[in-house]
Amino acid sequence: MKPIILQPGPQAWLSSSILSAYQDRYVARLREDRYAHNVIRVYLASVAHFARWLDEQHIGLSSLCTAVMSIMAKISSSRSSTRALARRWSGS
Repeated sequence: MKPIILQPGPQAWLSSSILSAYQDRYVARLREDRYAHNVIRVYLASVAHFARWLDEQHIGLSSLCTAVMSIMAKISSSRSSTRALARRWSGS
C-alpha cells in the first residue's frame, strides 16, 4: 500500500501534535471507506493544518467543546464532507 506523504511543513505540524496519535487510524478508516490516495493526502493535510492552528492558539483537545467535536466527527465520517460542511455553515 502506497504511503501517504505530506509536504515537510504539514508533516512536521502533524508529527509534533497531539493529533499524531490518531493519524494511522484516520488514514486506515479513509482507506476502508475506499477514498482515493490523493483525497486521503488532502484530508490528512487538513488535519495537519488544524493541528498547527490548535498549537498556535494553545488549545488542547480537552478544551474543544463537545459540539465542535461532534460536528467534526460528522463531517469527517461523511463521504461528501465538503457539501456537509457547506450545508452546516449555511444553515441548510
